Amino acid sequence: MKKIKVLALYRGKLHESRGTPIRIFNILSRLEKEPSIDLSVFSWDKEAPEFHNFTFLENNHRHDILKIASFVRSQKIDLITGYTASSLYYLVFLKFLTRAKISFESHGFIEDESREYGDIGFFKYWLLKTFFGFAYWLCDFVMTSDGPSVGDVLRKYNKKVLMLTGGVDPDFFNPKTIGGTFIKKDNRIVIGYAGNARVWQGVDFLIDAYRDLIKTHKDFRLALLTSEKKNFGSDIEVYGPVPNTEVPKFLIDCDILVIPRPLSVVTKIAYPSKLTEYLAMGKVVVGSNVGDMDKIIKSGENGLIYTAGNKQELIDCFIKLRDEKLRNKLGQKGVETALNLSWKTIVDRLVDFIGRTM
Repeated sequence: MKKIKVLALYRGKLHESRGTPIRIFNILSRLEKEPSIDLSVFSWDKEAPEFHNFTFLENNHRHDILKIASFVRSQKIDLITGYTASSLYYLVFLKFLTRAKISFESHGFIEDESREYGDIGFFKYWLLKTFFGFAYWLCDFVMTSDGPSVGDVLRKYNKKVLMLTGGVDPDFFNPKTIGGTFIKKDNRIVIGYAGNARVWQGVDFLIDAYRDLIKTHKDFRLALLTSEKKNFGSDIEVYGPVPNTEVPKFLIDCDILVIPRPLSVVTKIAYPSKLTEYLAMGKVVVGSNVGDMDKIIKSGENGLIYTAGNKQELIDCFIKLRDEKLRNKLGQKGVETALNLSWKTIVDRLVDFIGRTM
């Protein structure tokens, strides 16, 4: 069987312990093991011993593009796939410099995020929106790590969109994880959140809701696992930062896991990668109805959904989950959901799609 030669391009460092690099590394490390794929990886890591065919990018744009184009031609690469918006600048040139097919995995819309938080003005936003739209159109196919809402946006530019929502390693995130490392349990119910505390995560909203909750229900605690250097208050338990390998040990110590994102231009379509990891732990998950969380969580079946920004609805979810049997029931269903969103499932779909497309 003739292998399909794939070049993966990530203008970043694959070994960073955060969402996007973790996702890309998990996909590529599994893709490399596929018998039908001959994978080459280009990134900014000076060393990537996990990959057999690896090339270091120097972040010299002209030099890097020519290096990639030369490699593609000499190795007769069939498909170049780029990750994150910064790779689109390279992919556009490579489309014209090589005969390889071009694909791109979207990780949200960076121009919308920059505009939402005041980092760029309207003119630059318009230029980026126009360029990225052209780049999507130019690709032979586009993938997305987000949910159906992002897929709908991408289809305005390119009809070939592959949904690769989710991603989790059930050998790493699972209900059998041994707890007791972080939280010393008592008779109270532990509400947990893991991740950064930036404005679009809604952590301040969660803390506000928690403080209203315990005015009448003292049997709750709130624990945060975050790298943020911030004083959340003496009534909030804060842990971290920790390596990604330690995160499941925190999650298993919680009784309820929350993703309290508010509604904004960014969050309404950006799928939170932590959702799949939360579900895989067998703990009941409470999420707001943004980022297509309400398409993954069927409220009352495998978790609970509340309206973003509605503090009373969130509090009501917590009160409802005082019922331990309900927490266990929803948590078990969550594991089943997560298994259908595992890295293996994602890579199987990707390999099948590549095989049918090439």
